[in-house]
Amino acid sequence: MAQKTPKVLIFSLTYLPFIGGAEIALKEITDRVKDFEFHLITAKFNPVLPSEELLGGIHIWRVGRGNKLDKYLYPFRACFLAGKLMAANNYRLIWAMLETWGGLVALFFKLRHPQIKYLLTMQSGDADWFIKIRTWFWRPIYKMVYTKADYIQAISQWLADRASRYGYHGKVSVVPNGVDLNKFKRQKAKGKIKEELNIVQGTKVIFTDSRLVKKNGVADLIRAFHLLVTNYELRVIKLVILGTGPLENKLRQLTKRLNVYDKVIFLGRVSYEQIQDYYSIADVFIRPSLSEGFGNVFIQSMAAGIPVIATPVGGILDFLKDGETGWFCEPKNPKSIAEKIKYILDENNRAEVERVVAHAKQMVEDKYNWDLIAGQMKNIFHFAFLADLSLLYVLTEYFGFWYLWSATLSFIISAIVNYAIQKLWTFKDKNKAVTKQLLAFLSIQIVGLGINNLTLYCLVEFFELWYIIAKIFAAGIVLIWNYQVGKALVFRVKKETSRDLIVVAGEIFPPDIGGPATYVYQLVRYLLAERLHFSALYYARSELADHDRDLAPFLTTVSGFLPLPIKYLVYFFRLLARSFHAKVIYAQGPVASGWPALLVSKILQKKLIVKVVGDYAWEQAMLGQLTRQGVDSWQAAPELHARNYFLNLKIKSLNFLERLVVRHADGIIVPSYYLKKIVLGWGADQEKIRVIYNAIFLKDKPTLSREAAQEKIKIKGDIIITAVRLLPWKGVAMLIKIMRELKNINPDFKLVVAGGGPEEVVLRKMAAEYELTDKVFLLGSISQDELAIYYQAASIFVLNSGYEGLSHVVLDAMHYRLPIIASNIGGNPELIQDDYNGLLVEYNDYDAWLKAVDRLWRDHKLRERLASSPLVKLDIFNFNKMVAETMRIINSF
Repeated sequence: MAQKTPKVLIFSLTYLPFIGGAEIALKEITDRVKDFEFHLITAKFNPVLPSEELLGGIHIWRVGRGNKLDKYLYPFRACFLAGKLMAANNYRLIWAMLETWGGLVALFFKLRHPQIKYLLTMQSGDADWFIKIRTWFWRPIYKMVYTKADYIQAISQWLADRASRYGYHGKVSVVPNGVDLNKFKRQKAKGKIKEELNIVQGTKVIFTDSRLVKKNGVADLIRAFHLLVTNYELRVIKLVILGTGPLENKLRQLTKRLNVYDKVIFLGRVSYEQIQDYYSIADVFIRPSLSEGFGNVFIQSMAAGIPVIATPVGGILDFLKDGETGWFCEPKNPKSIAEKIKYILDENNRAEVERVVAHAKQMVEDKYNWDLIAGQMKNIFHFAFLADLSLLYVLTEYFGFWYLWSATLSFIISAIVNYAIQKLWTFKDKNKAVTKQLLAFLSIQIVGLGINNLTLYCLVEFFELWYIIAKIFAAGIVLIWNYQVGKALVFRVKKETSRDLIVVAGEIFPPDIGGPATYVYQLVRYLLAERLHFSALYYARSELADHDRDLAPFLTTVSGFLPLPIKYLVYFFRLLARSFHAKVIYAQGPVASGWPALLVSKILQKKLIVKVVGDYAWEQAMLGQLTRQGVDSWQAAPELHARNYFLNLKIKSLNFLERLVVRHADGIIVPSYYLKKIVLGWGADQEKIRVIYNAIFLKDKPTLSREAAQEKIKIKGDIIITAVRLLPWKGVAMLIKIMRELKNINPDFKLVVAGGGPEEVVLRKMAAEYELTDKVFLLGSISQDELAIYYQAASIFVLNSGYEGLSHVVLDAMHYRLPIIASNIGGNPELIQDDYNGLLVEYNDYDAWLKAVDRLWRDHKLRERLASSPLVKLDIFNFNKMVAETMRIINSF
């Protein structure tokens, strides 16, 4: 009787028509390996895709409804479907493509079916720091993705080394991705593609194929391209960018700020069948990656005979040798990138370039063709066929106990262990009545057991969660019960012994930008310098900068990329763990850090200080266009007009949380008297509120003349400048409108708007509709150093904001001796005395603003007087004063 073909079940979050290195590898390998029958479970993402189909060598099942939630529900849906398929297909091997989503599903399947062999393919090019942030809250489970694998295949040695770091002790096979050599030969479509893209003959094309994310360094490439056009005077060149991603809009804005937008072509997403046609137009390929698992695009470029520039990071080192198969440039260094491109395009170096290109092409043909790669993977499949979360899992899976009996027995054993831990370590209790204490502790644990099993039963039977996942949720609930009741009734701890620990519950931290990030950074630097005992927690979206590594032991991060409910839950538990010995918890806002801090302060009976820098609920309502009220009228009676019940509920919940947190806080810090009035309206106790102005760090005194600064920014005339985040209440639309009349008052007037934000597209359209593109300049987000030059080039500073807690840009304008016009709202009157060191005007009052600018411009003496008035208020914004007052409040508890 003929032997049945063994079946392999593949888990991959994405598959064709979505294109990436992992998806192409799956297709090319399964098309060539005929000894096995391949089944694949993937997410749907697009509702038009079939839920089941046979494509090439793979039988595909797509789970989900074709929306963004498919990604987050994929592990649960894939596990459920895999269980059903297992009964019908008797799989011999499961194969996880990528270490996160695919690996997570494979791990769950492996735990349920330990007899099935598990192969993990590592393809992720993310940096280690990024993975640590993304997997922080499920790190033990993430490590199990590696340790439970029977066999691991990595596409580079760099990834193989990562497997070892995460605890895998077996041999890792390094089998790289390949390339279809016939597909990437130079195509006859070259002329046609150039014609479509309006690229004239003789133009040199710099080409990159990249997902538009930070790690691929496309912003650095655009800056290097700007250097080539300006400093190196390479005029007849184009930069062609193939790919999409979350940074696309920012990168487009960058090309406009650098004035190269007419030379940069964004292709967007291109089908896999057409991709080789676009490679054919390239004279240089470059991707200045910050990290790279392997990089199929480099191999594809070599196969197409294109000179390749890359950075010496990750898996790139496996195939690119500087001066032999390509050229290295420095990461994050536009000048280095530009110099390498210039070298390749220089006709004097043609012979050398052709030699390297030929060598690289031969290497690809010898080592990276898919037939060779598929043969190596076939051997791994054959070898894989030959080759405990807790007591609960062991009892259920290996002894066949019903999961609730297993839970009961494991709970009793763990209760005795927990008693010993809490007595000897948590509470350091010296009471010798151990038997009496243990009986009392077991009584509490029995109640906890009931809570545990009831929660477990409901989650498994009614919500159909896997019992291990349900156990994690149940354990979190019982943890809080056991700690609080045990503390009060068993160990009778009246007051926690404090070690004077200050816990800073932050929200963002450098290198992420923003006032709150800068404030927390300044504070922890002070605490470290003074050798005070502290710990800080924040939501991280970027790796800590190298020069701040000395802070790492004192910082705890929660991934900012997690779904919101999970992110808050992880933050709460991490803050709880850090606050057992805290003297005080200092939360940097009433919502993202405030409500977890409030819960922790109540559970652990700690003092809570909250800093309030704005009304977050109102801001979110304005951003979502859910209210038309100003911030002041919102305080009295919030009005929402969204038809969506859940949007209204979200804003009402934020509103409730803000007020709840400040009412229960032991101390409240605000950076202006205006915000003190806001917080008093929320029901806070006046005695608990302290006004402490934030510190400002001003640049050195202006060094450029107005003419020299305008020469640098390439904008000539009488510049009116504003620096704001482009939000609906910042009033930039009205400033653009009055420019229609201001240009008649002074044809040399130019409005310069520094700052990015969600309103930028709308404002650009408005400027175009009013035919003011030569009068209104929207800069987008720029650095403080760049902004300093624009201040020195300007004649007037304006701020038409509908809400300001305390504006630091007004202080900047004072520092640069600019006459100021600002809205008479929020904290602005605390900085500006009308007609003394500035003019105050009603927010968005068209006629009043037009009159104020006209008056200021016509009266030269008024401009001089406002700009030269004594800056009597600046002395209260120094760092020493701010931190001294803050520590005085902290030490008062």
